[in-house]
Parts: sequence; C-alpha cells; structure tokens
Amino acid sequence: MQLWLSSHLPRKGAFVENQGNFSWPERMTALTEKDISWYSREFDGTEVILRCGGFPNVPLMGPRGCINYNPVLSLRQLGYPMNDKPEDRQLECFILKEGDKDPALIKRIQKAWGQVYKKKMEKKNCVAKPPYTQWVKERVKVIKLRFPVVTCDRPPSPPPITTIPIEEAVKMESKIVELQGKNEEWEAKYLQVEGELARLKRDQKQKEESLQIGKKRLRESEKKQEKIGDGLLSATDNLKAYKEEIKGLEHSYGEVERFWKFAIEAKKKWRLAHEEQVLKTQEVKKRLHLEGHRVREFENLYLQEKAKREHLQNSIQSLLDQHVEAHVNQIALLKEELEVVNTRFTQRGKVLDFV
Repeated sequence: MQLWLSSHLPRKGAFVENQGNFSWPERMTALTEKDISWYSREFDGTEVILRCGGFPNVPLMGPRGCINYNPVLSLRQLGYPMNDKPEDRQLECFILKEGDKDPALIKRIQKAWGQVYKKKMEKKNCVAKPPYTQWVKERVKVIKLRFPVVTCDRPPSPPPITTIPIEEAVKMESKIVELQGKNEEWEAKYLQVEGELARLKRDQKQKEESLQIGKKRLRESEKKQEKIGDGLLSATDNLKAYKEEIKGLEHSYGEVERFWKFAIEAKKKWRLAHEEQVLKTQEVKKRLHLEGHRVREFENLYLQEKAKREHLQNSIQSLLDQHVEAHVNQIALLKEELEVVNTRFTQRGKVLDFV
C-alpha cells in the first residue's frame, strides 16, 4: 500500500522539499487533483483485467481468504478517462476472512478466473470529467477523513500537470493539421509569387537584351543593304564579262552559237529584272527603318540567287575546258538552269512587289 501510494505522489517541488516541516496528513491534504501522478508510462501496451466471469469486478484469492478488487476505481491510473460515476454493482464488495467457509463462493471464484475479460491499453488520456469528480466529492462526504484538514499553513502546490481530454486532443490535432496545411498552402503561394517575380525579371532582362540585339542587327542590315547595291553592280560587270566569253565560244563552237542566242535573250530578261530590282531596292532602303526584319528575307533570297549565279558561272567555265561534244551536253544543262534562273527572277520580282 505504501509503494502504491508513493508512486502517485509528487517526486519534486514543495511537497518533497517540505520546508515547513508539515506532517504527512498536512502534506497530503495540500495536494490537488493536478498534483497527483495518475498514470505511468510503464503501463503502455499492457492489458487491463476489467472483470472475471459473472463478477462485476475482480475477485482475489489468497492463503488467508478472499477479497475483491474494483478496476473501475483505478482506470485513471491505468490510462483511461473517468467519464462518469461508476455503477453501484461495479462497487459491490465481499470479504472472505480466514476460517470462514463458503465452498460455493470459492468454487465460483475459481470458475470466474477461467473467464477473464481484458481491455488493451489505449492512448493515454487519464482525465476526470465533472460527473465523476462530483461523485468523488459526495463519496468523501459520506466516508469522511480520519484527520482534520489543515488549510492555513498549506504548502505551495507543485506545478500542475496539464491533461487534456481525448476529444479535445483530437480536435486540436485536427486544427494543427489544418493550420499546417494552410501554412504549406501559403508557403507554396509565396514560392509561386517569388518564382513569378523572378520569371518577370528574367523576361524583362531578355527583352532588353533582344532589343539591343535588334538595334545592332538593324544597323548591320543597313550596312549590308548598302553592300547589296554594290554587289548588284558587280554582278552586272560579271555578266558583261560572261558575254565576251560566250562570244569567243561562238567563234569556236557552232553548237554553242545557238545556245548563246538563247542566253542573250535570257540575259536581257535578267537585265530588265535587275534594273527593276535596283529600283525596288532603293524603295526598300527608304522603308528599311519600318521593315528592318524583312531585310533578312531579302538577304537570304539574294544569297540564294548569288549561289545560283556562281553555280552557273562555274558550269560555263567548265564547259570552256571540255571537248565540243561535252559542251553540247553542258549547253543543254545551262539552258535548263537559265530557265530556272528566269523563274527565280520572276519569283523574286513577285517577292519585291510584296515587300
């Protein structure tokens, strides 16, 4: 009994220090409900015997007799809440003293221990609710204490041990989870805003860099446009040189003369297209500051035509170095290429009209 009682008393603070040298009854009466160590974690995971057989409680047998034990009064010490006052039948008591003979009761007790009803320890929630507390107060009035209650020199109580009902704990856990979810949601929104701000800054920087690059390309395009005009004049001089070379071939090769006539007509068409191109190029220069991005298309088209012209020049030069029969075949190929060039220039005229 002493070990059981001391295991529930405070183990530090004013109760243990006892600076006022109070007696045990005085120290005990100074304790409150919150000062008692109701539950020990050593009971975690254990099973509690609630009753045996037909008994509403637990009968105990010893070498000197029998007595019953009422678990309903100790549930708080085993980790269960005290919700309401216990039923009267759960508090029925009997004592079989040494020397008393009651074979029927002893046999009933022995049989009851073959039907033990247990309950596994749940989550710790050793609290007492108002209905049970009120029942305890009324029971104390009936039983009364064996010593006077001293309140004048009551020692200070140790810090209270806060206990929370399981229902409130569940609600608080749900609220904590909800708040944590909202906190994570706001953190996600904050990170999203941070990312959006960083993206806007990055886009703004890219736009500024693109603007600088665009200005630089516009200046380069204006310079290239001037060079294009010079290139067109140079192309005209090259065509004149080709004409002289073709005239020399007419004296050497009879078949080349027929091809040359066709080439002259194609050259006239090309010259007309070239003159038209020069005029339209001048118009493009005037509107270059408004349609600078179209210069690249014109430049690509010019490079394509220039490549075609160089290819044609190489073909004519190779014809001059080959045999007469090989020149006849090359002349037919050059005719097809000149037709392609004529078609290209026609398309180019359409593109310039579109520009």
